[in-house]
Amino acid sequence: GSFGEDHAAYKARGFVEAGVPTPEQTGWALMAMLTANGCVTESADRAAGYLMKNQNPAGFWYSEVFTGGGLEDFWSLRYHLYPTIFGLWALAWYKIVKEGKPLP
Repeated sequence: GSFGEDHAAYKARGFVEAGVPTPEQTGWALMAMLTANGCVTESADRAAGYLMKNQNPAGFWYSEVFTGGGLEDFWSLRYHLYPTIFGLWALAWYKIVKEGKPLP
């Protein structure tokens, strides 16, 4: 139900699974599933469940890994609000689709 990708993907020139899932990447995947399928699937339910389970009491998420772009083997960016922005956005879309309404 959760997703993550490592910066080693830059070198591999393809997907490299991260050791830990991230809320922002799970949010991106959930939004992609909802857009592509137009309905809530079991995978979407699991991704939404991961986001809800890992949200802190203040309503935010924290990501242990850097998920912003960067220069291979040199530096990468951490967008501190990415986990919360994309976590909330994905859950809002999930709620809309679950209620049978069209996405904005």
